[in-house]
Amino acid sequence: MKFILTLLYAAVFATPNGAPKCTINENGIAAGMGSPNNPALGYTITAAPSGNGMMSFTIGNTAGLSKFQGILMYVTSGTDNLTHIGSFTLPDPAKYKFTDPAICSAAKIKGSPQSTLTHAAPAPADFSKPIMWQASPQEMQLPNLAVNVVIAQKKNPSDQFPQWQHLSNIPISFTGVAVANGSGSGMGMGQMSLPNGVSRVLKCTPRNK
Repeated sequence: MKFILTLLYAAVFATPNGAPKCTINENGIAAGMGSPNNPALGYTITAAPSGNGMMSFTIGNTAGLSKFQGILMYVTSGTDNLTHIGSFTLPDPAKYKFTDPAICSAAKIKGSPQSTLTHAAPAPADFSKPIMWQASPQEMQLPNLAVNVVIAQKKNPSDQFPQWQHLSNIPISFTGVAVANGSGSGMGMGQMSLPNGVSRVLKCTPRNK
């Protein structure tokens, strides 16, 4: 049974249909793929405001990986995990798509049809283009906005199945640049550069799932 679940969850992150879930559940992913969240994959995300409620998300990697096979990404506010905030713009429709609204509706997740991003193809894709996201003026005023991302990729070409990394509850701000590497299990560490040159370190603790 575990082998079957592993195959199913491996397919989750390498199928043309994108992730079949609307939210990130570490326990479900770990049980299905047979491996825990792996920060050693080295994925990072940088969030930079670009005006008018726009935010640019850039995915990077510190472990020599230049591609990914699967992604699920959304923004939340505070402890409200049932509402996905704002709208994404697809950087490349051949590589990204929006999660099927029916999947989110079935999970009682609220948000626009463009509020949850996933992959569009099974082949490994690069992350050379930033992912743009926009909040409405009302959404910009919501407290504790945070981006949540899970990325799956084979660490070595010889690996049978992808491994996965969760960049959890990474805080974003419309007044500074946040960089987070998701080190630790379900935890992110970020550095935010403020306009006046003062910087502060942000520590993201995981929300209750």
